[in-house]
Formats: sequence, C-alpha cells, structure tokens
Amino acid sequence: MRLLNTSALELKEFADGEAPRYAILSHTWDNDKGELSLQDLTQGRYVCEAGYKKVKDCCSVAKDRGFDWVWIDTCCIDKTSSAELSEAINSMYQWYQDAADCLTYLSDVPSRAKFSDSRWFTRGWTLQELIAPPTLVFFDENWTVLGTRVDLQHEISSRTRIPPAILSGGPLDAFSISQKMSWAAGRKTTRTEDRAYSLLGIFGINMPLIYGEKETSFLRLQEEIIKVSDDQSLFAWRSPDRRGGLLATSPDAFAESGNIIEFTPPSTLSSNPLTVSGRGIHLDLPFIGISPRGVGLAVLRCKETGTNDQPVAIYLRDTLLTMTQFERVRTKDFTRVRLTRVRLSQRPLTRICIRKGRMMRAEALNGFGYGDEGEAAEIPKDVYPKPLKRHAAILQAVDQGREGDVWLLLSQKDFQDDLKHSIGQKLLLQAIERGSEHVIRVLLARNEIDADKRDSEGRTLLSKAAENGNIVALRPLLSSGKVEVESEDSHSRTPLSWAAGNGHRDAIPLLVEQGADIESKDAAGRTPLSHAAGNGRVDALQELLKLRVNTETADADGRTPLSWAAGNGCSNVIPLLIQQGAAVDWEDASGRTPLSHAATRRDEASVQALLEAGADVESMDRSRHTPLDYASLTLHTPTVRLFLNKLLSRARSRRGRRTALFKAAMGGYVSVVDLLLKRGANIETNDKHGLTPLSRAAWEGHEMVVYLLLERGAYVETKDKFGQTPLSRAAEEGHEKVVSMLLERGAWMEVKDVYGQTPLSLAAEEGRETVVRLLLGKGANAEIKDVHGQTPLSLAAEEGFDVVVRLLLERGAETEIKDVYGWTPLQWAKKRGHSKIVKLLRGRRGVPED
Repeated sequence: MRLLNTSALELKEFADGEAPRYAILSHTWDNDKGELSLQDLTQGRYVCEAGYKKVKDCCSVAKDRGFDWVWIDTCCIDKTSSAELSEAINSMYQWYQDAADCLTYLSDVPSRAKFSDSRWFTRGWTLQELIAPPTLVFFDENWTVLGTRVDLQHEISSRTRIPPAILSGGPLDAFSISQKMSWAAGRKTTRTEDRAYSLLGIFGINMPLIYGEKETSFLRLQEEIIKVSDDQSLFAWRSPDRRGGLLATSPDAFAESGNIIEFTPPSTLSSNPLTVSGRGIHLDLPFIGISPRGVGLAVLRCKETGTNDQPVAIYLRDTLLTMTQFERVRTKDFTRVRLTRVRLSQRPLTRICIRKGRMMRAEALNGFGYGDEGEAAEIPKDVYPKPLKRHAAILQAVDQGREGDVWLLLSQKDFQDDLKHSIGQKLLLQAIERGSEHVIRVLLARNEIDADKRDSEGRTLLSKAAENGNIVALRPLLSSGKVEVESEDSHSRTPLSWAAGNGHRDAIPLLVEQGADIESKDAAGRTPLSHAAGNGRVDALQELLKLRVNTETADADGRTPLSWAAGNGCSNVIPLLIQQGAAVDWEDASGRTPLSHAATRRDEASVQALLEAGADVESMDRSRHTPLDYASLTLHTPTVRLFLNKLLSRARSRRGRRTALFKAAMGGYVSVVDLLLKRGANIETNDKHGLTPLSRAAWEGHEMVVYLLLERGAYVETKDKFGQTPLSRAAEEGHEKVVSMLLERGAWMEVKDVYGQTPLSLAAEEGRETVVRLLLGKGANAEIKDVHGQTPLSLAAEEGFDVVVRLLLERGAETEIKDVYGWTPLQWAKKRGHSKIVKLLRGRRGVPED
C-alpha cells in the first residue's frame, strides 16, 4: 500500500506487513471542486485547490495526533491502473481496520447540530469506513473535532440503523447477513457496481471487479457469500423488483430486514451445504404448497426478533411443477410460519433449486389467493382434504389433468408415505393412460414414487409407454432419470423392442438417445429390427435402418428379419431389407428360406418381391420341400402361378418325391391342380410308394380333383407298390362317387392287389356299404378269394359288418366256402362274437340256432 508522509507530503510504497503506524481519512468526494489524484501529487500539479487543501489539512491534523503517515484514497491509489484499483478495493476494509485512527472529515457539517444531516451517512463506501476502524473521530468542515464514534454512537445508530454494539466495537459475526445488508440500504454510490464492491470487506469477500455489469455485481457478491456462509437470512428481503430470483438485486431490498436473525428449528437442520450452479441456488428447505399454481412457502432458518419462534417463509413458485426449478414470487412480501399450526417435523426437508435472478424484469405472479402482508402462514382448508378424501381428490385431479391440484395435494405432509405404496404407481399409470404430460412430470418429481416398478410380467411403465407409442409419457419418463431404458420383461423384451414391434417411429430416437441397445435380443433371440420387420412396421424399420442395425442377426430359430417379414406377409418391408443387404436366401434352422416362408402365406406380393431379388426357387429345406411345394398346399393360384412362371420345370416328376401336383391332388386343391397341369406338370408322377396324383386324390375322396385328372387323361389302372389302383383306394375308403367315376372311365372291378383283394373285398372288409352295393350292382364277383382264401362275405362276417353281409347274401354269396384255414364265414362270425351275423348266415343255411 502507499502512504503519504504528513510532513513532506510525499508518497511511499510499503510491502504487505511492513506498513508503519498510520491514520486513514474517511470523507466524501467533491466532484464539483475536484480531488487531488496520485498523478497530481507526484507531478506537483495542485490545480485543484480544494482537493489539495483537504489533503494538506488532513496531514496536518494527523501529524498533530502523532502520525507520520496517512492514507487518503484520492491520492494513494493509482486509479489509472485497473489492477491496482481492484486490489485496493478488495483490501480497503482491511486497511481501515488496520489504521490506528480514522479521521472522518464532514465537509458539509458546519457545527455539531448538523452532524446527522451530513451527506457522509448516505454514501455506500462510508459504511465500511464507519465500521472497520478500531477508533474513529469526526471533524466538521473546519477540522474541529465533533466527537468519536463511541461518543456519538446513539445518534449514529439512529441515523444509520446500525446497532450501538457495532459502533462500540462489537463483532460483526454476531449479526446476521440480512442485518448487515440492511445497513447498506438507501446508501448511494456514483457507480451501480460500487454498491456491491463497497460491501466486500464487511462480508469478508474477495472478487474481481467488473465495471459495466451493473446489478450483476450485487448478485455475484451474494453468490460469494453463499460459498462461505449458510445464513439463510440472506434470502429474507422484500422488494417490488419482481425478477423471480432468490437473490436481491440491490441492498435496498434489505431495508426492512434489520430485525432478521438466524433461527434453526431442529427439524430444519441440514447437513447439505448451500450450493450455486448455473441453474440456481440449491438448498434444503421445508416446503409447504399453498396454491395449485405451484406456489408455496419455503421456510428459512431465520426469524424476526420478537416473533415467538416463528420462522420466516418466502413465497416460491415451482415453475414446472416438478420440484426441480423454483422462482421467488410476491417479492414485496414474506411471511411467518406459526410452528403451533405447521409442524415442520412432519415435513421432510426438500432439496430444491431456486433461480438466482434475472436482469430482465418480469411480471410477478398475481392472484394466487393468499393472506395479507405480514400475516402468519395459514393452510387453506380446501387445499388439504381429510385423509379419507385425499386419495379420491388426487385421483380425480390426475384423471382430469389438473397438474396444479396434483402438485398441491402431493405437497401435503401426510402424502409422502402413501406415495411409497401402491397409490404412487397407480397415479402415475393413470396419468400415462390419460396422456397428461404435465401431470406425469409432477408425479415423477416425487422421489417416493417408484417409476420403474415391474408388473407380474416384468413390464415397466416405460415398456408399456413404448409399446403404445405414448410419446407424451416417454419424454418425461426418460428425462426423469428414474427409469431403466434397458429394462427387460419376462420375455427379455426391452422398451425399444416393443416400440419397434408396434411401429412407433418417434419413440425409437427418444429411447436410443437415452442409451437403448439397438441390437438387444429377447428370449427368442429377436432384435427390435426383427419385430419391426415381422410386423410390417415400415416407419420403425426405416428409423432403425438409419441407425445401421445388423440386418443379418438371426434369432434362436435361425430366422432373420427378412425371414420374419416374408413369413408374416409383410411385403412392404421386404424391399427395404433387401436394399440394406439382407441375405435373400438365408436358411433358418429348418433350412427354410424367406421365399419358403412367404410361399405358405398366400402372399403374392412378398413372393414377387423375393423372386425379383433373385431368391432361389429350387431351394429345399430339411424335409426336402421347395417353396413351390408350400405354395401348392395353400390353394392360392396367383402365388403358384408366380412360381411356375419363374420355373416351369419345378412341377416335373422327381423319383421318390412328392411333387407339387401330387401334394395339390392330395390336398384337394382343384385350381392348383388345374394350373399345374396347364403348366405341364407330369400327371403320372408318383411318390416313393408308387402313388400317382389320381391314386392319392381317389384315396382322399377329392371328387373334383379325380374328375379333373381323369379329364386330363390320368391312367385309371395305375398301381402303387401294394398293387392297388385308384379304384382300390377309393373303394377301401368308401368314396362312392369317386368309385362311380372310375368305373365310368373303365376301371377294372376285379383287379387284385398284392394280397389278392379286389375293390369289393376291400370295401366289404371296411364295411363300406354304399360302395359294396355299387360294385355288386356293376356285377363284381362276390366269390373271389384273396391270398388267404377269404371271400368278401368271409371278410365282412369276420369284421362284423351285418349290413354288408346282408347285401352279399342277397346277391347270392356262397356261405360254405372255406378259406385256407378251413373256416367258413359262419365260423368267423361265431369266433368274433357277431351274433347278428351268425343268425343271418344260419337263416340262409336253414340251420337252427344253438
């Protein structure tokens, strides 16, 4: 610091801790008459006579009081150096505190009677000059002693509102922040920033000076105070300046806060410090909601003197109704909380963030309907319903989307425990179903509600919201930080899997941005892309493809997304997958290709898309079935036609295989048979058992197919490996109309199979009455024997078909013919216990009953 020699009027600079005993001047600057600067003094320019006289007189008085050195702000600081000025301002309180004597010159006080009228009491810088020095002497305009600070303490206290205890040398720490701020209220400085800078020493703060920042300087000062003190009286101010911040914009806001002292009810004590971030000021407070517009009371750890332990409460508004960002409202007022009516012990401390302040003025929140200025806080009766009604009230509020009422009801002291149980989950689920994003955010802000709770199937609210594409619910759920984006249900499906499978394109980026795995697999090994493809969700599939997902990922059955799309008839996504490089001939665990799966769906568009992409029409699965085989079984002519147009030869016979024509005939698919025949299919193809399409159609009783094959020239006498003709097969199964058609086409009735059985024998043995009657009517031989010597009558008697026996007897069948075992029809009937047939046969022979 620089000091001025009181004799030589010369400046000398001293290092820290080396300054000699010195006096210090306190005065008000006279901008009209001018002050003597450091440059004026060092260069001998005494153009400012009034300023020079003040310095000279000060040195003279200081010298008379025994001081060789004096510090005067006008000429001991090089104000042309911003760095020196900043250091001086940050050090000034300490310099006044270290001075042996403070000479306070009141240039506008001619006599003792005008002492209190001095301009000196209105200036910002003189506050620290009044408080800091250990001794202080006042002088009038003629440098006549008016008295010391102690002598004049009561008059000074009345003028400045500074307690006499401070003026008599008491410790500053005994007074709250708001009390200290109140002493600065109403004081003026030439520059707005100096209202804050002049208080640095009083609060023990050092900070950079930024001239031009205006009121921001006072906000910065308060932020610095928060870093070193947890005195919440800093927030107990009143001001019409409604900017929504917790911090005042001027010391004037503390004009009525000189009676605020620290007060800490046991239930309000927090181990968490106040912190400052870009969002605002974070602190733990009891909070009491009083209005559905998000307005409530934040109870501070301070009180007004003489209020019987009623803590101060300021009005805050939860701007988003999520307990995450508050602003101060109704800043002209704060109130007191009567602890006899509001039990703070039943209200847990809430960590809230309150906006520091904004420099743009805003309209204050009006009309939220609360008590008169200064009135102690009361809780409106209609806000807090009785316990029996509170659940119904909040359920109704959620249902109607009244987020303000939900917020207010949740602020009740007795709702926290309820939220931990089923009511919290129920409210959140109801809000999601109603699509009320604001209500959802209000509920998610409550730590008591488990937003990630699972149901019996392992599903979470996020999973269901994703499944339904509920963007209104997804946004707040994901931004809440309370849900697991990769949560898996009992089938290991994630929310992304559900969103993709149900085609909710907009949900996909929301989930992925929060870390959802685009390649996640469920219990079946299916990815989100697989579900989107399998359900034909074009938009979702396109969104996933933009993320460069793997199109070749196979599930537990070896099926790819393309396989699922083809198998489910989702022709709309097949070209997209192929364009992204999906393997068109990928074989799954059973050897089936996407084309094979598409062939079973009767889906012409999917088949067409795959064929155009070069899918192998001749591929065979593990069962040696081709796509054409599967298409033939669907009875879908357009699909079959596609295959035949692609490869006409697919329908040709292959030794030992059932061809498409064979399968179509077996299934009774007339139109497919017709199409295959028109495309050149081999009508006489046979399987490994020697069955031709006609044989199989006759066996199955497909009359129209039999008719079509006969019309196209199918060989009526073809035999399979058992020697049976189409007539044999039809007769054995009792297909009368087919038998009739075959007979009309010249089928031989007496043909025998490898067991020597004719169509009549087979029909009689199986009890096919109508066919037996038809064959007998056509002249079939009723006495023909098979390799065991049994006639049709013997076979019918053995099997117990009495109607067939009667038909044969009526046609004159011989009853005494014995087979190779020497048994007659009667003996077979008796052996098998067919009494009715025994009676018929004995009646024919004229043998009485036993």
